[in-house]
Amino acid sequence: MRSSIRDASWIRQAFLLPEHAVDDKFDAIRRVYTTADQKFTDTTLGGNFAINAWPQFTRYADIKRPIKFAESKGMGRFYSEVIDDNYQLIHVRCGLPKFNSLTRFFGDFYSVEAGSLAKNGRGPGVFFEIGNLIGTVVALPLVPFVLTGKILRFFLDKPASRYYYMKPTMPLYWDAVATIVNGLAANLGVIPRVFSEDQASVYEAGTEFQKDDIERYAKALPDIYRKDGGIDIYAVANRAQRLANGFQDAMEAEVIASSNATNLTKRMKANIANWKPSKDDVGSGSLKEYLKVYMESQDGSYDAAKAKSASGESDVRDESWFNSLKSFYHAERKMGSDFVTFRVDHTGTSSESFSSSFREAGIASKMNGMSSSARASRFDIMDGNVDSGGLVKGMLDAATATIQGVANGVSMQGVASLAGNAFVDIPKTWDSSTADLPKSSFTIPLRSPYGNDLSRLTNLLVPLAMLLAMALPLSAGKQSYTSPFLIELYNKGRSQIRLGMVESLSITRGVGDIGWTNQGKFLGIDVNITFADLTSVVHMPLTAAFSASNAAVAGAGQAVGGTVATAVNVLGGNVDSGNAQTVGATVATALMPSSYDDDNTYTDYLAVLGSLPLEAQINQFRKMKLRLTKQMADFVQYKSPAHMASWAMGGIVGDVLKAVSQRTDRP
Repeated sequence: MRSSIRDASWIRQAFLLPEHAVDDKFDAIRRVYTTADQKFTDTTLGGNFAINAWPQFTRYADIKRPIKFAESKGMGRFYSEVIDDNYQLIHVRCGLPKFNSLTRFFGDFYSVEAGSLAKNGRGPGVFFEIGNLIGTVVALPLVPFVLTGKILRFFLDKPASRYYYMKPTMPLYWDAVATIVNGLAANLGVIPRVFSEDQASVYEAGTEFQKDDIERYAKALPDIYRKDGGIDIYAVANRAQRLANGFQDAMEAEVIASSNATNLTKRMKANIANWKPSKDDVGSGSLKEYLKVYMESQDGSYDAAKAKSASGESDVRDESWFNSLKSFYHAERKMGSDFVTFRVDHTGTSSESFSSSFREAGIASKMNGMSSSARASRFDIMDGNVDSGGLVKGMLDAATATIQGVANGVSMQGVASLAGNAFVDIPKTWDSSTADLPKSSFTIPLRSPYGNDLSRLTNLLVPLAMLLAMALPLSAGKQSYTSPFLIELYNKGRSQIRLGMVESLSITRGVGDIGWTNQGKFLGIDVNITFADLTSVVHMPLTAAFSASNAAVAGAGQAVGGTVATAVNVLGGNVDSGNAQTVGATVATALMPSSYDDDNTYTDYLAVLGSLPLEAQINQFRKMKLRLTKQMADFVQYKSPAHMASWAMGGIVGDVLKAVSQRTDRP
């Protein structure tokens, strides 16, 4: 008797190691591990940090893997690993110009010590140090106030050394975005017209939307889509962070419920092993469940909302106004809406160039001009051959020779060149320097998977409104305007801008294989945007090797730390002396005003080369820890024998010793 084998029986083991071939249950689970298992984001509006995330595939083409500890709608394996993991993202923050006071600017933008090092290769000298000491003593009562001011400006992100800087004003930006989106939603008929004859059932004659359609969206995402139509842009701005907060809270609850790391591991394994998908997950747990749901559906479709309704479940969360406010507040504490993030087409290679221009020294042009004029005059009078007997020429030559002899005797023979005998060769001098940093030009593709107006609003017009809001000039009245928002841009590992503005924005509508509907509505947009950096000169500090005064402060802190460690150990403690010295030097370094220096194009460029993440550059506490780490590295480098030997041999004594030493073996 021939047995029949159904496709559902063999296909489950066609592409993977069979489950029965793996002894450990957790290893069996890891056979199908995907990065989607650890993600709290999805591709709904605001559900991803990228506002223009690519739409996912159909539920049967790429099965979603909803994670137990997140409230997201889930993400498919292929989408997560191939698309979401490889996004190139840019983060943009908008603001308005804020000017420093003239006294603060002139007190901080230039350093006498740094300028002396850059011009002369040495410090300003002993008399400067005497004057500096006198000024320090006089201003000693003000030091606590000055230091407190520097610390406050650092943590409030108010640079003191810039003429003006960008003050973030993202609430104003989101106001502008909301105004644009509300206007578009009203034009599309997504928001009902007031005074309509049949407002309860139809939004307006000729539009696609019934009231029930909007209510279904509001049930799916009640904090995003309003029941009366339209989109809550402020909720969209920080929804991804709210999903992240929920995920972190759930994970924290698991940690609290576990007494130790071993129990936590067991609980996490049990959650994964015992999790079984519901029907609306469409078989997310296994292929067997997926096929079961598919075969039970009609015509290969499955109405998850209908199944939930039949089971008595509801998509609508009964959340009070104060609970909602608390959720939004916690998201804002973590900068939930402080940036707007876009997915951009990959920009390929990044390159930068640095150049300097030069000019002729003023003294060279003057001397050569005098010599050239004298030479032309001598030529015009035939070099003094006035009479046929040469008497005048002889007298002139004798006088010239006498003057030249006197000048030579007093080492001023160069004056003779001014008579047209020679031109002086003086090297050109530096004029200016420029930096051509990676161009911040991006193509942002916007596509709508469906042709209805709400899909077009969600996938095309909302992201476009966010781009328009940062590029258009701001109204100053009904018939007046002023400059657009200033911007701050972060493009990890490629480029970043602290103070910039949108230079150009071009919009191409109707792109794609099917760019327009038969009703003249576009389905695809390509946006090309270029950001201009308003501070493009990169200048390198020479004091990064840690100055002597900074070294003295750190050294004193190190000594104090070592002393404390010794005292504690004498009393029976167990303190590592090296760690105590490091802590002492770090604390002392943190109290120096230099610990709270401003960001500039040089530090930004190093951040780009180091692919520094966004969090490390905008969180002031983490920025302080990073700067202290750099200063401690400078301190260790300062006191190294190699550094001491290099500086000892860099002066006059070193030059003499090098002159009488053996030749170098450098090839």
